Amino acid sequence: MEQEERERTSGAMNFDPKLTPVESTILSLLQNHTLSVDRIIDVPRLQKECLDCGLSTQEFSYGFIRLLTRRLLEPRGDFTFSLSATGRDQ
Repeated sequence: MEQEERERTSGAMNFDPKLTPVESTILSLLQNHTLSVDRIIDVPRLQKECLDCGLSTQEFSYGFIRLLTRRLLEPRGDFTFSLSATGRDQ
């Protein structure tokens, strides 16, 4: 119990290091775009491609946020994001 509290208050992220199928789909689509690191992602285009692959809007949103949490995507200002170096090489 004390360890959980220390992790929560220390800001440590507690997540499974293995990507979920949704996260893998999103990351794969981004890598297929041949995006370089720091290039801005066209989120509406990415979401449409994910919907075309069978993901729901909710799955896309959750997966996108998880990729941000894992630092595979990086914020680049107001509502703009880019693929991180780690995300490019994943």
